[in-house]
Amino acid sequence: MTNEEIKGLCLKLIYADSEDAVVEILKAYELWDDTSLWRYYGDAELNWDRAGNQQARSDFAINEKLVNTIDSRLMLECMLAGISPEDPVNAPQNMREAVNRFIEKTWNGTLKVSGGRVEEWPTTMRTKIAESIAVFTTEQKGHKPCVNVADLGEGQTPEAFPDTLLSLGKRNKIRIKFAQGKYGQGSTGAIRFCGTRKLQLIVSRRHPRLIGNCAVSRTYPLHDSDNEWGFTIVRREGDGLDVKTPFLSYLAPLGASTTAPRTGRVLLFSSDLMPLFPKGDDAYKHEVEHGTLVKMYEYDLKTASNILRRGGLRPKIDLLLPEPALPIRFHECRKSQKSENSSEQVETMSV
Repeated sequence: MTNEEIKGLCLKLIYADSEDAVVEILKAYELWDDTSLWRYYGDAELNWDRAGNQQARSDFAINEKLVNTIDSRLMLECMLAGISPEDPVNAPQNMREAVNRFIEKTWNGTLKVSGGRVEEWPTTMRTKIAESIAVFTTEQKGHKPCVNVADLGEGQTPEAFPDTLLSLGKRNKIRIKFAQGKYGQGSTGAIRFCGTRKLQLIVSRRHPRLIGNCAVSRTYPLHDSDNEWGFTIVRREGDGLDVKTPFLSYLAPLGASTTAPRTGRVLLFSSDLMPLFPKGDDAYKHEVEHGTLVKMYEYDLKTASNILRRGGLRPKIDLLLPEPALPIRFHECRKSQKSENSSEQVETMSV
């Protein structure tokens, strides 16, 4: 496929709002049925017990992803400042210090009582910072809603997907004192709540100033595709097949073949911008030059009502993440949840 064809495939998957639509798209590109083009999640065939049974509630699983987006945002700022997040001396010793140094930018060597606390910020600052992390819903009529999480954090290169976004047990952040998500589960807790086929889309591009940056870990994979976007679809396999247990796999067709099955790389393409974020309550209207989008198809929210209202996802996350290190922007983008005279359905969660 050409670069434009691969980009077009990625856009179709972004705009698709049902599992059936995703399967139809991938079959049209002859990417669904050939199992050799799908790599084991975490490069381990027996991964479902570990990856598919982490969370008992769908809202808890979303919370896990939000923790990872906050980590990613702070790690980006740390590396842009020329400091390795793993540096035991020069990197922040805790999350509040990281926020104070890299977001508030008022660090003078001592963490004040009010330093690194979102509740101390003016409303305009909260809103501005929250624009780098978005949670928004989309839907296809007659199907469960899709939940999207987008962030302007460090992003990942296509070559690094297996070791970062799609890893299990790597414990990539165990030495980062200011990071919260250190368990190396690849944020897989939400997958079990995605429809019947457990489909999840991941699109990411590395921040351009991190390419060749000396603050990046020496173990981070390097490749000539580092400036390109990578994307993949995660799915569950094994249902109805002659296997003892189902397993997770992800689309990785580059370099894979019948003689070297399940060993390929994720699809990639060049593009200056991609529409990963919403603009107000219109999904995928804000284009960005780097970052990550995770789309969970037909997600099992306990209530399908407006995510901003009482009983919706936003109030539940308030309880699960009562004092987020960074503010988060919630967007209700489903047409079924809009009334003709309603105002823009966007809220900032910060305290």
